Amino acid sequence: MKSFQWSTLACLFAFTNAFITGASTISTDASSAIKKGRGVVSDELSKEELYRSFKATVEDYQNKAFSKLSKWKTLRQTSDGIEISILDPGKKNGAPYIRFKAEIPTSADKVYKFTGFSNWEQFMPIINPFYNSMKVVKEWPVGKAKVFLARKLSKRILYYGKRDFSLLSVVDTPPSRDDGILVSGTISVDTPGHIPRQKGFTRAHQDMVCFYKPLDKSRNGQDQMELTIILRTDLNDSVEEEGTGGYFPMGIVVKTLGITGPQAMRSLRRVLKKSP
Repeated sequence: MKSFQWSTLACLFAFTNAFITGASTISTDASSAIKKGRGVVSDELSKEELYRSFKATVEDYQNKAFSKLSKWKTLRQTSDGIEISILDPGKKNGAPYIRFKAEIPTSADKVYKFTGFSNWEQFMPIINPFYNSMKVVKEWPVGKAKVFLARKLSKRILYYGKRDFSLLSVVDTPPSRDDGILVSGTISVDTPGHIPRQKGFTRAHQDMVCFYKPLDKSRNGQDQMELTIILRTDLNDSVEEEGTGGYFPMGIVVKTLGITGPQAMRSLRRVLKKSP
């Protein structure tokens, strides 16, 4: 784990210097927060509306993730079957989509259980060395599902300040499946009455949606699955009315994920191989 953390820091340091000295970056407006669309909620919305908001956003991400019409550009393709790609929504539509894809030699249900929202305290440090903590602030039942509002905190990244995220998630019981594919994730929302800004942190935005697709078993009869993660991250807070800035170049985020993404997926593979 320590080697992953140091390699991530090294990449960030190198890309930061490159960005400052004029290296080219992706054509994405660094001052734009994620276009959260349906994900922007007020404190007056009901739990049912929160549920529908989450489901609609996840459906949009699923369409982008698997549609042949989506123009994904490969950032990195590794020899061990890991692919990191990007979908640029255009300058006026917020942060780019980053897609992580990898086959994992275990069942989709096992990966879903390990990486799902309820297990983030164990899962997130494996793929994100800057993860600090997460706390559920509100929880409501909606039918057989549960709706969660949670605060996630991240550590300082070099000389960039600590980040604070306000997140919405839905956990279905039993887990919902679309054509056999399991889904979990979180999306950024604005709910100042429930999750006000954390003092000493910059409010940032991140959507992360995971898709778990069962595959045919390997030749030795072992379970196989394909994990697809769609991530949108904007670590800036300069467009909100009460925003505090917290400038973090989008180009650094994109380039760093292109390098460290495969390392994170390999770490996840190793942990899942050892877990019962």
